Amino acid sequence: MAPSRHHRAIVYAAVALDYFAVGMMRTLLPFYAQQLGGSALVQGALEALCGMGQFLGSVLLGRMSDGRGRKAGLAISFGGSALGYALVAASIAGVGGERYSLPLLLLSRVPVGLAKQTITISRAGAARRGRHLGGERFAFAGALGKQLPTRATPGAS
Repeated sequence: MAPSRHHRAIVYAAVALDYFAVGMMRTLLPFYAQQLGGSALVQGALEALCGMGQFLGSVLLGRMSDGRGRKAGLAISFGGSALGYALVAASIAGVGGERYSLPLLLLSRVPVGLAKQTITISRAGAARRGRHLGGERFAFAGALGKQLPTRATPGAS
């Protein structure tokens, strides 16, 4: 059964949200790490943890979405991403008596890396139906992230 336009619009919206979130976080995370006292090594570790998670997660979530369906794969992908972004928020807002937490910021990249497979799963579903899911349309998010005020970062005035 062919998906309706409504279903395709939902997938496009999910991919746009995914690109937006990734672009914003990749732009803001180095500033957050720096404000929390992290060195260049910590900033590199943020990207490395996410990249290692993506390497492993692409295999695990890809196989799972092949077996259980794209909807389940997308749900897990968004759930893991939401968990990771919540950990970022907790690390810069403070939890458990600590004002800010650099280890929690580092930990936040693990679930995002493992579960951030929205684009991979969406493209697999589109390719299966002989379509192209053009992600380049959503590349504006990184540029937008640079324009955000730094008032949200800890220690900024």
